[in-house]
Amino acid sequence: MSQLACSYLGLKLNSPLIAASSPLTADIGHLKELERAGVGAVVLKSVFEEQIEAEADSSVANLNTGGFADADSYFSGYARNRIIDEYLTLLESAKKELTVPVIASLNCLRNGEWFDYARRLENLGADALELNLFVMPADAKESSSEIETEYLRILSRITRTVSIPVSVKLGTYFTGMAHFLKKASETGIKGMVLFNRYYNIDFDIDQMRLISADALSSPNEYLQSLRWIALMSKEINVDLSATTGVHSAETAIKMILAGARSVQLCSALLKNGTHTVSGFHDEMKAWMKEKGFHSVSEFCGMMAQESSSDPKQYERHQYLKFLSGV
Repeated sequence: MSQLACSYLGLKLNSPLIAASSPLTADIGHLKELERAGVGAVVLKSVFEEQIEAEADSSVANLNTGGFADADSYFSGYARNRIIDEYLTLLESAKKELTVPVIASLNCLRNGEWFDYARRLENLGADALELNLFVMPADAKESSSEIETEYLRILSRITRTVSIPVSVKLGTYFTGMAHFLKKASETGIKGMVLFNRYYNIDFDIDQMRLISADALSSPNEYLQSLRWIALMSKEINVDLSATTGVHSAETAIKMILAGARSVQLCSALLKNGTHTVSGFHDEMKAWMKEKGFHSVSEFCGMMAQESSSDPKQYERHQYLKFLSGV
């Protein structure tokens, strides 16, 4: 019989399918529903440091303390603690109610106070920490080298701050992707999630205003993650988790063939419901049975670049055959 059990970040999972950070992982009711559906682990909805700071600033402004520094500091600290306490309560409930691993998620600014948050999440029993880290490369005076150095500094510090496994969810804004992923893998982290999908802006040309583009991914967005997981899964000594554009069991299988140790689902669950997980499981088991695989580990990485007889194919962006008939 085909078995879906696997390991990710040193955690034993009954399935490689993980519920990614999303509104579905923001309350205990949905978390329990996801566990019943069969996910191998859950990533709690991220706590955003921007949200914490905005709430703190708003609290001080609304109270009109008259500029007394002690009062401003007190109410600002109270607002910060209220938000993080709500998140800690969610984590505590999840650890009490669920049997699958619970991964906490921090979405933080580069110069934030979130190392303390990480310690508190660990102390309350988080099985691992996913760091949702993004430094927007929008400052023309800041070089790519400076930005990447900042990332590496943060990752090195966070792994010294907590003892639980740490993974980092990254975007694609790196000029030397392979080099950066290699350097990041040497900071002490145990995993990487490729790739984060950031909210994009759009324009409403009737109302002449800025709006948000569609927040959910589409099925063709998995290709970037697939390529880089296939390129790097046997080059770096950390677990890779695939995300973005995973809307079918077929895509999940492709990610594992490329070398992903787990696959995170978000938009597929939000669009189609938690029963999507069991559907994926049925299709994955049927495929494994057809191919003669008894476990996920048997085919994980089979189609990574280093396993290929023609590894250069993985690096070609040009459609040579289409353009030149080669």
